[in-house]
Amino acid sequence: MKRLWPAICLTLVGWLVAAPAMAAATTRPAGKPTTRPVAKRKIAAPTTRPTTRPAAFPSARSELTVEVPEALKRILSADAVPKGAADLKAMEEHMARVAAAVVRSTVSLRVGGRGGSGVIVSPEGHVMTCAHVTREADLPVRLVLHDGRGVRGKTLGAEGRVDAGLIKITDKPPAGGWPFSEPGRSADLKPGQWCMAAGHPGGMIRGRTAPVRLGRVLGVTPTMIVTDCTIVSGDSGGPLFDMNGRVIGISSRIMGSLTGNVHVPVDAFRKDWPRFVKGDVWGPVRGQSRPRRPAPKPTPPPKPKPPPPPKPKPAPMGIRLAEGGVEVKVAAVEAGSRAAEAGLRVGDVIMAINGRMPSAKDVPAQLATLAKSARRVRLVVRRNGRRRRIRIRIPPAGESGK
Repeated sequence: MKRLWPAICLTLVGWLVAAPAMAAATTRPAGKPTTRPVAKRKIAAPTTRPTTRPAAFPSARSELTVEVPEALKRILSADAVPKGAADLKAMEEHMARVAAAVVRSTVSLRVGGRGGSGVIVSPEGHVMTCAHVTREADLPVRLVLHDGRGVRGKTLGAEGRVDAGLIKITDKPPAGGWPFSEPGRSADLKPGQWCMAAGHPGGMIRGRTAPVRLGRVLGVTPTMIVTDCTIVSGDSGGPLFDMNGRVIGISSRIMGSLTGNVHVPVDAFRKDWPRFVKGDVWGPVRGQSRPRRPAPKPTPPPKPKPPPPPKPKPAPMGIRLAEGGVEVKVAAVEAGSRAAEAGLRVGDVIMAINGRMPSAKDVPAQLATLAKSARRVRLVVRRNGRRRRIRIRIPPAGESGK
């Protein structure tokens, strides 16, 4: 009994330790297995790439825009004409305010060895000009502002068909941005409307603001505006303004007369603005360098065809005379001819025709006449130093024979 006591004690202790767990197992609802808690996995949110919106066409309001007085709106839009000196004075004062404002956004620029003009159309420094001035993208540009300050920029996109080009000022803008003129809408233009062109003809001249020229719209299409605002060399890329000082076009070229001035419609920039900002260049750009194709190998000229043999002169009665001699010498007698039948031979020298001495230059014509009109022809010839008489019978018309 003493030997069993330690084993009984150990059994009791093990039962006491396991009893709570067994009791919990008996109170657990039937049918639900015991499971260990599983940690929740964090699911990462889907990553989305930021979408880049296409560049928006400049729409900021400019302090350089000039309000047209109510009394002048119909006159300046070609719906009415000035009625007197008061209207003319009001027009003069308003146009002077517009000119003073627009020269502040007009710039002179130089791309390589090419000079031209341009206009700032956004506070960020976008400059509209001509494609034949910029030609290519990412070229360095030197711009001179209205106050004489020089700034740097680069060329962006260009559209050669309408001659539209874009430049971006790369220098840090001043507080408030660069002085700019807001774009208008060329689709709203109509013939007779007053307009104003600005630019730097002859390049930037120190102490001279951009000259302005007043005129009217003569015609409008989606690809060009024609005005009588005179533009000259150096004005390429310069702005065309309406009477609010808004940019409606870019000067491109002249049509052979001072009243035929062509401008790029500003709506051409609005239509493809993202492409201009991106730096695309499309369409045939005037003056743009293109890879030269190898010159084709010259093809040898065709061998000249030999000239056709000269047609033989007519041989009346079958007689051919030698040329270039003093004597009237027979060079050939056609076989089967009347002369051959009469006995005339090669080498005979004709001394008389129908009793008359022949002249060497007149014999061919004389024989041709006799062959048509005479019935017989009497010849005196010299053969081997002796004279011989030969009579040639001429067949009547319709009878065969030469």
